[in-house]
Amino acid sequence: MPYQSQSYLSINVNANFSVIQKMRAGALAVGVFLIVIGVVVFWIGYSDLQQYGGLFGQISQSLSAEVRNKVAQDQFMAVGGGIAAIIGLAVTIYGLAANRK
Repeated sequence: MPYQSQSYLSINVNANFSVIQKMRAGALAVGVFLIVIGVVVFWIGYSDLQQYGGLFGQISQSLSAEVRNKVAQDQFMAVGGGIAAIIGLAVTIYGLAANRK
C-alpha cells in the first residue's frame, strides 16, 4: 500500500510541475506582450507631444481647447504606455524566475 501512495505522489508532483511550467510560459508571453504594447503606445504619445513643446505649441495650447485635449490625451498615452511597459517587464521577470528548476 505505501508503494501506491508514493507512486501517486510522484505523478501528482510531475503534473503540478507541468502546470507551473505552463504558467511560467503564460506569464512570459503576457509580459512580452505588455512590453511591446506599452512601448508602442508610449512612443506614439511621446512623439505627438514633441510637436507641442515649443513656443508655437504653447501658444496653440492657450488658444485652442482642441489642442489642449490632444495634449492631455498624448500625455495619458505616454504615461499609460510607460506603466504598461514597466508592468510587462515585471511580469516577464516573474515568468523567467518563478520556480526555476
